[in-house]
Amino acid sequence: MKQLLYTLLALFATLQPAMAQEDNTHVTVNVDGTPLESLLTDEQKAQVTHLSITGTLAEDDYAVLCELLANQLEELNLRDADIDTLPAHAFDCTLEYRREERTVVLPESLVHLSDCALNIIGSRCAFLISGTYPSFGKYPYGGGNDEYNMYNARVAILKLAEGNTRYKYENNAIYSLDGDTLYTPNDLTDLFFASGGKLAMDGTKAMLANAYEHSLLPWDAVIPASVDTIGNRAFAEVVTSVPVGGDWHFWLICEAAIPPKIGKDTFKDAEFQKLLVPHGSIELYKNAPGWNDFPISAIVPNDITVTKNGGMHVTDNGNAYIVKAGQVIEHIRCYNAAGQQVLSRPINSTTEEISKERLPQPYAIMRIAFEDGTSETIKLKP
Repeated sequence: MKQLLYTLLALFATLQPAMAQEDNTHVTVNVDGTPLESLLTDEQKAQVTHLSITGTLAEDDYAVLCELLANQLEELNLRDADIDTLPAHAFDCTLEYRREERTVVLPESLVHLSDCALNIIGSRCAFLISGTYPSFGKYPYGGGNDEYNMYNARVAILKLAEGNTRYKYENNAIYSLDGDTLYTPNDLTDLFFASGGKLAMDGTKAMLANAYEHSLLPWDAVIPASVDTIGNRAFAEVVTSVPVGGDWHFWLICEAAIPPKIGKDTFKDAEFQKLLVPHGSIELYKNAPGWNDFPISAIVPNDITVTKNGGMHVTDNGNAYIVKAGQVIEHIRCYNAAGQQVLSRPINSTTEEISKERLPQPYAIMRIAFEDGTSETIKLKP
Protein backbone atom coordinates (compact mmCIF):
# COMPACT_ATOMS: atom_id res chain seq x y z
CA MET A 1 0.00 0.00 0.00
CA LYS A 2 2.84 2.42 0.87
CA GLN A 3 4.50 1.74 -2.47
CA LEU A 4 1.24 2.55 -4.29
CA LEU A 5 0.89 5.79 -2.34
CA TYR A 6 4.46 6.85 -3.21
CA THR A 7 3.80 6.06 -6.86
CA LEU A 8 0.61 8.16 -6.91
CA LEU A 9 2.35 11.09 -5.21
CA ALA A 10 5.21 10.98 -7.69
CA LEU A 11 2.78 10.88 -10.63
CA PHE A 12 0.84 13.81 -9.18
CA ALA A 13 4.05 15.85 -8.87
CA THR A 14 4.97 15.31 -12.52
CA LEU A 15 1.57 16.61 -13.61
CA GLN A 16 1.96 19.96 -11.80
CA PRO A 17 2.90 23.09 -13.80
CA ALA A 18 6.63 23.88 -13.69
CA MET A 19 6.01 26.70 -11.25
CA ALA A 20 6.63 27.71 -7.65
CA GLN A 21 5.11 30.69 -5.90
CA GLU A 22 4.59 32.48 -2.62
CA ASP A 23 1.29 33.98 -3.71
CA ASN A 24 -0.21 35.45 -6.87
CA THR A 25 2.05 38.53 -6.68
CA HIS A 26 5.40 36.72 -6.48
CA VAL A 27 5.65 33.92 -9.02
CA THR A 28 8.48 31.74 -10.35
CA VAL A 29 8.01 29.87 -13.64
CA ASN A 30 10.21 27.30 -15.37
CA VAL A 31 9.51 27.60 -19.08
CA ASP A 32 10.29 24.23 -20.63
CA GLY A 33 8.85 24.68 -24.13
CA THR A 34 5.34 25.29 -22.86
CA PRO A 35 3.94 28.73 -23.78
CA LEU A 36 4.43 31.13 -20.88
CA GLU A 37 0.83 32.29 -21.03
CA SER A 38 -0.45 28.77 -20.27
CA LEU A 39 1.80 28.49 -17.21
CA LEU A 40 0.21 31.50 -15.51
CA THR A 41 -3.27 31.40 -14.06
CA ASP A 42 -5.72 34.22 -14.76
CA GLU A 43 -5.30 35.37 -11.15
CA GLN A 44 -1.53 35.54 -11.54
CA LYS A 45 -1.75 37.44 -14.82
CA ALA A 46 -3.90 40.02 -13.06
CA GLN A 47 -1.91 40.22 -9.82
CA VAL A 48 1.73 39.28 -10.38
CA THR A 49 4.17 42.08 -9.49
CA HIS A 50 7.40 40.04 -9.27
CA LEU A 51 7.96 37.33 -11.87
CA SER A 52 11.05 35.10 -12.08
CA ILE A 53 11.65 32.87 -15.10
CA THR A 54 14.03 30.01 -15.73
CA GLY A 55 14.39 27.96 -18.88
CA THR A 56 14.22 29.24 -22.46
CA LEU A 57 11.59 31.72 -23.65
CA ALA A 58 9.97 31.44 -27.07
CA GLU A 59 9.64 34.65 -29.11
CA ASP A 60 5.86 34.70 -28.51
CA ASP A 61 6.48 34.76 -24.74
CA TYR A 62 7.93 38.29 -24.91
CA ALA A 63 4.55 39.71 -25.90
CA VAL A 64 3.15 38.29 -22.64
CA LEU A 65 6.00 39.88 -20.67
CA CYS A 66 5.44 43.25 -22.35
CA GLU A 67 1.76 43.14 -21.45
CA LEU A 68 2.59 42.35 -17.83
CA LEU A 69 5.14 45.19 -17.70
CA ALA A 70 2.59 47.58 -19.16
CA ASN A 71 0.12 46.58 -16.44
CA GLN A 72 1.15 45.73 -12.90
CA LEU A 73 4.54 43.98 -13.13
CA GLU A 74 7.26 45.73 -11.06
CA GLU A 75 10.17 43.31 -11.51
CA LEU A 76 10.90 40.69 -14.14
CA ASN A 77 13.85 38.48 -13.18
CA LEU A 78 15.47 36.61 -16.07
CA ARG A 79 18.86 36.16 -14.38
CA ASP A 80 18.70 32.35 -14.47
CA ALA A 81 16.89 32.03 -17.81
CA ASP A 82 18.75 30.16 -20.55
CA ILE A 83 18.91 33.06 -23.03
CA ASP A 84 21.97 34.32 -24.89
CA THR A 85 20.15 36.66 -27.32
CA LEU A 86 17.11 38.90 -26.86
CA PRO A 87 15.15 38.66 -30.13
CA ALA A 88 14.30 41.71 -32.23
CA HIS A 89 11.59 43.86 -30.61
CA ALA A 90 11.69 41.70 -27.46
CA PHE A 91 10.65 44.62 -25.24
CA ASP A 92 8.94 46.74 -27.86
CA CYS A 93 6.07 48.22 -25.86
CA THR A 94 4.48 51.33 -24.43
CA LEU A 95 4.45 51.64 -20.63
CA GLU A 96 1.99 53.85 -18.81
CA TYR A 97 3.72 56.38 -16.55
CA ARG A 98 4.58 55.25 -13.05
CA ARG A 99 6.68 57.11 -10.51
CA GLU A 100 8.38 53.82 -9.54
CA GLU A 101 10.86 52.49 -12.08
CA ARG A 102 10.11 49.03 -13.50
CA THR A 103 13.02 46.58 -13.39
CA VAL A 104 14.07 43.76 -15.71
CA VAL A 105 17.05 41.63 -14.59
CA LEU A 106 18.70 40.43 -17.79
CA PRO A 107 19.96 36.83 -18.11
CA GLU A 108 23.45 36.13 -16.86
CA SER A 109 24.02 34.19 -20.10
CA LEU A 110 22.99 37.13 -22.32
CA VAL A 111 25.52 38.25 -24.96
CA HIS A 112 23.46 40.17 -27.56
CA LEU A 113 20.46 42.49 -27.87
CA SER A 114 18.87 42.24 -31.33
CA ASP A 115 17.32 45.10 -33.33
CA CYS A 116 15.00 47.35 -31.30
CA ALA A 117 15.16 44.91 -28.37
CA LEU A 118 14.67 47.72 -25.81
CA ASN A 119 12.26 49.92 -27.74
CA ILE A 120 10.32 50.99 -24.64
CA ILE A 121 8.13 54.08 -24.94
CA GLY A 122 6.60 56.02 -22.08
CA SER A 123 7.74 55.29 -18.54
CA ARG A 124 11.30 54.41 -17.49
CA CYS A 125 12.40 50.80 -17.25
CA ALA A 126 15.77 49.70 -15.83
CA PHE A 127 17.44 46.68 -17.46
CA LEU A 128 19.97 45.21 -15.04
CA ILE A 129 23.07 43.53 -16.49
CA SER A 130 23.86 40.42 -14.47
CA GLY A 131 26.54 38.99 -16.81
CA THR A 132 28.85 40.52 -19.41
CA TYR A 133 27.90 43.76 -21.15
CA PRO A 134 26.01 42.71 -24.34
CA SER A 135 26.52 43.71 -27.94
CA PHE A 136 23.76 45.52 -29.83
CA GLY A 137 21.85 45.20 -33.07
CA LYS A 138 20.34 48.13 -34.96
CA TYR A 139 18.40 50.80 -33.10
CA PRO A 140 18.47 49.00 -29.72
CA TYR A 141 16.42 51.79 -28.10
CA GLY A 142 14.20 52.55 -31.09
CA GLY A 143 14.55 55.23 -33.74
CA GLY A 144 15.61 54.73 -37.34
CA ASN A 145 12.19 55.16 -38.91
CA ASP A 146 8.56 55.84 -38.06
CA GLU A 147 7.87 52.24 -37.03
CA TYR A 148 9.99 52.67 -33.96
CA ASN A 149 10.50 55.09 -31.12
CA MET A 150 11.73 57.92 -33.37
CA TYR A 151 10.28 60.89 -31.53
CA ASN A 152 10.76 59.70 -27.95
CA ALA A 153 14.19 59.67 -26.33
CA ARG A 154 15.16 56.37 -24.79
CA VAL A 155 13.62 55.47 -21.45
CA ALA A 156 15.19 51.99 -21.24
CA ILE A 157 18.16 52.42 -18.89
CA LEU A 158 20.98 49.90 -18.50
CA LYS A 159 22.28 49.37 -14.97
CA LEU A 160 24.32 46.76 -13.13
CA ALA A 161 22.52 43.95 -11.33
CA GLU A 162 23.39 43.33 -7.70
CA GLY A 163 26.49 41.20 -7.44
CA ASN A 164 27.86 42.04 -10.90
CA THR A 165 31.49 42.83 -10.17
CA ARG A 166 32.71 42.79 -13.78
CA TYR A 167 32.12 46.55 -14.02
CA LYS A 168 31.63 49.52 -11.72
CA TYR A 169 29.22 52.39 -11.25
CA GLU A 170 30.89 55.77 -11.09
CA ASN A 171 29.54 59.25 -11.76
CA ASN A 172 26.12 57.78 -12.64
CA ALA A 173 27.45 55.56 -15.43
CA ILE A 174 28.79 52.05 -16.06
CA TYR A 175 32.57 51.86 -16.47
CA SER A 176 35.23 49.20 -16.81
CA LEU A 177 36.90 48.44 -13.50
CA ASP A 178 39.96 50.50 -14.47
CA GLY A 179 37.78 53.44 -15.52
CA ASP A 180 39.23 53.50 -19.03
CA THR A 181 35.97 52.61 -20.81
CA LEU A 182 32.52 54.18 -20.49
CA TYR A 183 29.80 51.68 -21.41
CA THR A 184 26.64 53.70 -20.87
CA PRO A 185 25.13 56.27 -18.51
CA ASN A 186 22.44 54.93 -16.21
CA ASP A 187 20.87 58.25 -15.26
CA LEU A 188 21.41 61.15 -17.65
CA THR A 189 19.83 63.79 -15.44
CA ASP A 190 21.95 62.91 -12.40
CA LEU A 191 25.06 62.55 -14.58
CA PHE A 192 24.68 66.02 -16.04
CA PHE A 193 23.93 67.63 -12.68
CA ALA A 194 26.96 65.95 -11.12
CA SER A 195 29.42 66.49 -13.97
CA GLY A 196 28.38 69.86 -15.38
CA GLY A 197 27.61 68.33 -18.76
CA LYS A 198 30.65 66.03 -19.09
CA LEU A 199 29.78 62.77 -20.85
CA ALA A 200 32.51 60.76 -19.11
CA MET A 201 34.93 61.09 -16.25
CA ASP A 202 38.23 62.83 -16.80
CA GLY A 203 40.70 60.06 -17.57
CA THR A 204 38.26 57.95 -19.57
CA LYS A 205 39.86 56.79 -22.82
CA ALA A 206 37.04 55.04 -24.71
CA MET A 207 33.28 55.53 -25.06
CA LEU A 208 31.65 52.27 -26.14
CA ALA A 209 29.37 51.77 -29.14
CA ASN A 210 25.77 52.91 -28.60
CA ALA A 211 26.72 54.59 -25.30
CA TYR A 212 24.41 57.61 -25.68
CA GLU A 213 22.36 56.48 -28.66
CA HIS A 214 18.83 57.91 -28.78
CA SER A 215 19.35 59.79 -25.49
CA LEU A 216 17.91 63.13 -24.48
CA LEU A 217 20.67 65.47 -23.30
CA PRO A 218 19.50 68.48 -21.28
CA TRP A 219 22.16 70.90 -22.53
CA ASP A 220 25.56 71.23 -24.25
CA ALA A 221 27.60 68.03 -23.94
CA VAL A 222 31.32 67.80 -23.17
CA ILE A 223 33.70 64.98 -24.19
CA PRO A 224 36.74 65.04 -21.86
CA ALA A 225 40.25 65.61 -23.22
CA SER A 226 41.33 62.08 -22.26
CA VAL A 227 38.96 60.33 -24.70
CA ASP A 228 40.71 58.90 -27.77
CA THR A 229 38.12 56.40 -29.09
CA ILE A 230 34.35 56.61 -29.58
CA GLY A 231 32.39 53.60 -30.84
CA ASN A 232 29.77 53.00 -33.53
CA ARG A 233 26.56 55.02 -33.10
CA ALA A 234 27.69 56.27 -29.68
CA PHE A 235 25.75 59.53 -30.24
CA ALA A 236 23.38 58.49 -33.02
CA GLU A 237 19.98 60.20 -32.85
CA VAL A 238 20.85 62.17 -29.71
CA VAL A 239 18.16 64.79 -29.04
CA THR A 240 17.86 67.73 -26.67
CA SER A 241 15.24 69.42 -24.54
CA VAL A 242 16.76 72.81 -25.42
CA PRO A 243 14.60 74.70 -27.97
CA VAL A 244 16.47 74.79 -31.28
CA GLY A 245 16.63 78.18 -32.96
CA GLY A 246 16.70 81.77 -31.78
CA ASP A 247 19.35 82.37 -29.13
CA TRP A 248 19.28 78.81 -27.78
CA HIS A 249 21.91 76.30 -28.81
CA PHE A 250 22.89 72.65 -28.41
CA TRP A 251 26.61 72.16 -28.89
CA LEU A 252 29.03 69.26 -28.64
CA ILE A 253 32.29 70.27 -26.96
CA CYS A 254 35.30 67.99 -27.45
CA GLU A 255 38.25 68.90 -25.26
CA ALA A 256 40.66 66.41 -26.90
CA ALA A 257 43.52 68.11 -28.76
CA ILE A 258 43.63 65.25 -31.29
CA PRO A 259 40.27 64.15 -32.74
CA PRO A 260 39.27 60.85 -31.12
CA LYS A 261 38.96 57.88 -33.45
CA ILE A 262 35.27 57.34 -34.19
CA GLY A 263 33.34 54.36 -35.51
CA LYS A 264 30.52 53.99 -38.02
CA ASP A 265 27.61 56.44 -37.74
CA THR A 266 28.92 57.76 -34.41
CA PHE A 267 26.97 61.04 -34.79
CA LYS A 268 24.30 59.94 -37.29
CA ASP A 269 21.19 62.15 -37.02
CA ALA A 270 22.39 63.74 -33.76
CA GLU A 271 20.91 67.20 -33.10
CA PHE A 272 24.19 68.91 -32.20
CA GLN A 273 24.29 72.29 -33.97
CA LYS A 274 28.01 72.96 -33.63
CA LEU A 275 31.27 71.35 -32.53
CA LEU A 276 33.62 73.29 -30.24
CA VAL A 277 37.24 72.09 -30.04
CA PRO A 278 40.56 73.43 -28.68
CA HIS A 279 41.73 76.50 -30.57
CA GLY A 280 44.90 74.86 -31.90
CA SER A 281 43.01 71.78 -33.12
CA ILE A 282 40.45 73.34 -35.45
CA GLU A 283 42.23 72.27 -38.65
CA LEU A 284 42.70 68.72 -37.35
CA TYR A 285 38.96 68.38 -36.73
CA LYS A 286 38.09 70.00 -40.05
CA ASN A 287 40.12 67.29 -41.76
CA ALA A 288 38.80 64.40 -39.65
CA PRO A 289 35.95 62.40 -41.30
CA GLY A 290 32.82 62.37 -39.16
CA TRP A 291 33.94 65.30 -37.04
CA ASN A 292 33.94 67.64 -40.02
CA ASP A 293 30.23 67.05 -40.56
CA PHE A 294 29.65 69.81 -37.98
CA PRO A 295 30.32 73.54 -38.12
CA ILE A 296 33.48 73.85 -36.03
CA SER A 297 34.54 76.66 -33.71
CA ALA A 298 37.14 77.04 -30.97
CA ILE A 299 36.71 76.52 -27.27
CA VAL A 300 37.98 79.78 -25.85
CA PRO A 301 40.36 79.16 -22.92
CA ASN A 302 39.32 79.75 -19.31
CA ASP A 303 35.61 79.36 -19.96
CA ILE A 304 35.47 82.53 -22.05
CA THR A 305 32.35 82.67 -24.20
CA VAL A 306 32.68 84.69 -27.39
CA THR A 307 29.31 85.52 -28.93
CA LYS A 308 28.14 86.75 -32.29
CA ASN A 309 27.60 90.36 -31.17
CA GLY A 310 31.12 91.48 -32.18
CA GLY A 311 33.49 91.49 -29.28
CA MET A 312 31.24 90.39 -26.42
CA HIS A 313 33.13 88.18 -23.96
CA VAL A 314 32.09 86.42 -20.77
CA THR A 315 35.05 85.47 -18.55
CA ASP A 316 35.09 83.40 -15.37
CA ASN A 317 37.30 84.85 -12.61
CA GLY A 318 36.39 82.17 -10.09
CA ASN A 319 33.81 84.05 -8.02
CA ALA A 320 31.93 85.86 -10.78
CA TYR A 321 31.44 86.17 -14.52
CA ILE A 322 32.57 89.39 -16.17
CA VAL A 323 30.52 90.43 -19.19
CA LYS A 324 32.20 92.83 -21.61
CA ALA A 325 30.47 93.98 -24.80
CA GLY A 326 31.25 96.21 -27.75
CA GLN A 327 28.01 98.12 -27.19
CA VAL A 328 25.81 99.14 -24.27
CA ILE A 329 24.10 96.32 -22.39
CA GLU A 330 20.59 97.52 -21.68
CA HIS A 331 19.23 94.71 -19.50
CA ILE A 332 20.16 91.31 -18.05
CA ARG A 333 17.64 88.62 -17.09
CA CYS A 334 18.49 85.30 -15.46
CA TYR A 335 16.40 82.10 -15.65
CA ASN A 336 16.79 78.79 -13.83
CA ALA A 337 16.76 75.35 -15.49
CA ALA A 338 12.95 75.26 -15.27
CA GLY A 339 12.68 78.51 -17.24
CA GLN A 340 11.64 80.66 -14.26
CA GLN A 341 13.04 84.20 -14.07
CA VAL A 342 15.13 84.61 -10.93
CA LEU A 343 16.95 87.88 -11.65
CA SER A 344 16.26 90.99 -13.71
CA ARG A 345 18.11 94.29 -13.68
CA PRO A 346 18.91 97.24 -15.98
CA ILE A 347 22.61 97.72 -16.79
CA ASN A 348 23.23 100.64 -19.22
CA SER A 349 26.92 99.86 -19.41
CA THR A 350 29.29 97.88 -21.62
CA THR A 351 30.57 95.88 -18.62
CA GLU A 352 28.80 93.92 -15.90
CA GLU A 353 29.88 91.54 -13.12
CA ILE A 354 27.56 88.64 -12.23
CA SER A 355 28.29 86.96 -8.88
CA LYS A 356 28.14 83.16 -8.95
CA GLU A 357 26.39 83.25 -5.56
CA ARG A 358 23.33 84.70 -7.25
CA LEU A 359 23.09 81.98 -9.91
CA PRO A 360 20.67 79.05 -9.46
CA GLN A 361 21.74 75.41 -9.49
CA PRO A 362 22.54 73.45 -11.62
CA TYR A 363 22.95 76.24 -14.19
CA ALA A 364 21.54 79.62 -15.20
CA ILE A 365 20.35 80.89 -18.56
CA MET A 366 21.28 84.57 -19.02
CA ARG A 367 19.45 86.73 -21.56
CA ILE A 368 21.56 89.83 -22.32
CA ALA A 369 19.73 92.60 -24.20
CA PHE A 370 21.62 95.36 -26.02
CA GLU A 371 20.55 98.93 -26.77
CA ASP A 372 20.29 98.21 -30.52
CA GLY A 373 17.50 95.65 -29.86
CA THR A 374 19.63 92.51 -30.29
CA SER A 375 20.23 90.00 -27.52
CA GLU A 376 22.38 87.04 -26.52
CA THR A 377 21.52 83.96 -24.48
CA ILE A 378 24.29 82.12 -22.62
CA LYS A 379 24.45 79.33 -20.02
CA LEU A 380 26.45 79.89 -16.82
CA LYS A 381 27.29 77.44 -14.04
CA PRO A 382 27.34 78.68 -10.40
